[in-house]
Amino acid sequence: MKTKLNTVEEEATLLKNLVGNTDPKLTWDYIISDVKNRREASCERLKKDLMGRYENAELSDFGYFGEELVKEIESVFNPPDDLTGFKNGILLYGPPGCGKTYALNGLWKWLMGRDPSKCLLFSNYAEFMQRIREEFADGSYRESGSWWNIVTDTEIYKGLVILDDIGTSKFSDFELEKLYIILEKRISDCAPMVISTNLPLEKNEDLLGGRISSRLNFFTQIAFPNVDMRKAE
Repeated sequence: MKTKLNTVEEEATLLKNLVGNTDPKLTWDYIISDVKNRREASCERLKKDLMGRYENAELSDFGYFGEELVKEIESVFNPPDDLTGFKNGILLYGPPGCGKTYALNGLWKWLMGRDPSKCLLFSNYAEFMQRIREEFADGSYRESGSWWNIVTDTEIYKGLVILDDIGTSKFSDFELEKLYIILEKRISDCAPMVISTNLPLEKNEDLLGGRISSRLNFFTQIAFPNVDMRKAE
C-alpha cells in the first residue's frame, strides 16, 4: 500500500473517526489543536535529542555514505506506484565506533531542517524497548501517543522511525515478538524506518530468528567502514 504523510487536518479526521462522539469535548477545533500541539511538542522533544555529543553532526562528514543516506531516505518517502522490490527501510551495519550513531544524528538533523513533520521517533533501541515494556506493563500501550502506538499505527503516524544500536544485548522473547510486529506493520504499509546494528549480517538469523531476518531483507543495507572513529579522534 502506498502511503504519504498526513496533514494536520487528515490526522485530525482519522482521530475524529476513531473516537466518534463518545466525548462532547472532542470537537473538531479541539482535535485540530491537540494534533498541532502534539506535533509541536514532539518536534521540540526531538530537537532536544540532538543536543550534546552529536549537536554538530553533519552528513557531509561521511562523504559517500552521507550521500547514500540522503538518497535512500528520499526514496523511502517517495514510494513508486509499483511497489515490487521497493525498500521502505534502511539498515546501517558495522562494528562499534564506526560512526553509525553519529551519522543517524546527522540524518535526523538534515531531515528536521527540511521537513520536521517527517520526523516521528528517534531512539536508542535499548531505551525504546524499555519504554515499550513499561507501556505493556501498565496498559498504556493502547493509548494514542504511546510509543507503541506511534510506531505501529501507520494509518495516523507516517513519519520516520529510527532505532539505533539494535543487538547490544541478548534479545528476549518479548523483544523479538514486538520487533517482528513493528517490522511487519511498517513494511506492509511502506512506513519509513531506519535501523542500525553492530550485528554481522550473517548472524542475523541466528540471533533474531528467521521471521525478523527475512523482514530485514526489505531494507536497503548500507555497510559502514571497519574503522573506529572514536580512536581516530
